Amino acid sequence: MQFRSLIRQRGRRYSALAAALGIAVVLVAAGWTTLHSGGLIPTPMPSTPGASLATVHSPNPTTSPTQAPVVTLAPATATPEPSFPPVNSCNPASVPGAIPVAAPASGKAGSFALHVPILEYHRIVPLAEAGNSRRSLVVPPQKFTAQLGALQKAGWHTITMATLANDLQVHTKPPARTFVITIDDGWDDGYTYALPILAQHGFVATYFVITGRIDHPSFLTSADLQALVAAGDEIGDHTMDHVYLTRQRGAKLTYEIDAAAARIAQVTGYWPESLAYPYGSENSRVVAAVAACQGLRIAVIEGKHPVIYQTWANRFVITRIHVSSGTTPAKLVAELGG
Repeated sequence: MQFRSLIRQRGRRYSALAAALGIAVVLVAAGWTTLHSGGLIPTPMPSTPGASLATVHSPNPTTSPTQAPVVTLAPATATPEPSFPPVNSCNPASVPGAIPVAAPASGKAGSFALHVPILEYHRIVPLAEAGNSRRSLVVPPQKFTAQLGALQKAGWHTITMATLANDLQVHTKPPARTFVITIDDGWDDGYTYALPILAQHGFVATYFVITGRIDHPSFLTSADLQALVAAGDEIGDHTMDHVYLTRQRGAKLTYEIDAAAARIAQVTGYWPESLAYPYGSENSRVVAAVAACQGLRIAVIEGKHPVIYQTWANRFVITRIHVSSGTTPAKLVAELGG
């Protein structure tokens, strides 16, 4: 598996980030502990043999935030990558053991709209480690920390896209100052950098993963995805190959959507509930193909359009706010409306 072969490099990243945040991150081979407002809650190991996950610890209340963190690395021994047979189906029965989406068959009658801002991120990584990624898609960890800190201070808190879909479906208004964080493409820095920062602020995110890149170098591993789910984050469908869906027809279109959903179910044990269109590429034909995939109940486009209220009718074309390194914390708080 790529996780252990890259563990030394990731450990260095964790050490630098943890020193800035005043948190301790311990990489262990035994299991995962999630950070919640109520404390540390142990969760079971994933079913993938040989997976080693990370443990995010809250700071000791009596410890100064500037104290150097303790970082322990797991042995850098090679572990085989998990292998999953291709499944080109959105039928929950096609992935035995995976938990299907539990939701009403249709939305509640009557008019109901929500305004829950949805932030669109791609990479949370230092510019020096971003490679050829477009700079507009890269937010350094320090800036990400400042942005989330400002939102937390202003009283904002997060839900996932799946929770937003539930609220729309049953006409439930979430608490004031509720927003969603989405992180696209499935880069490994969503785990090494973003996850500890999210946990520090008590936030969760929806990770839209290109499933054909799972377990590939620089992208999230199966163990990473299992750890994210254990931490309360959501894994969403971002297609198999990140292609323009409007250019696909017939079997290729459904494969990009359905096989990606099935792969997420294979890896995490849960069928996905949300999707992000690659490049924001959608039309009525593509939206219909997404809606036909069992379990997918909500979808987002790129942050190119004015933010509008979410309704059950427009839930497959919900807009987002693109966040970049140039987005100041104050500007972000103002854009969310508080």
